[in-house]
Amino acid sequence: MTYPALPDTIAAPAGPVTVLTALHLTDGGAAAYGLYDEATRVISVDGSLAPRFRWHTLYHEWAHVALMDSGVGNLFDERTIETLCDAFATARLVERFG
Repeated sequence: MTYPALPDTIAAPAGPVTVLTALHLTDGGAAAYGLYDEATRVISVDGSLAPRFRWHTLYHEWAHVALMDSGVGNLFDERTIETLCDAFATARLVERFG
């Protein structure tokens, strides 16, 4: 299957979010597939990932945006948030690409 390029921006509850692809992302020194910077409203996705995994990572980070923009993210610990974001990403990926 051929996947489209990631969008440059996405819609979110508190307004648009910029999407960037980068190589060798790190989060506190540890490798990261994707990151969401709440202060700048930028999602970065590791561009070296396989296309399906890039999309999964985008959807995962988009879920972080939705949780934080809605205030729901403050209710959960980090492990729960990561699990919710993975579940959202998997469901969205299957919905869009099968």
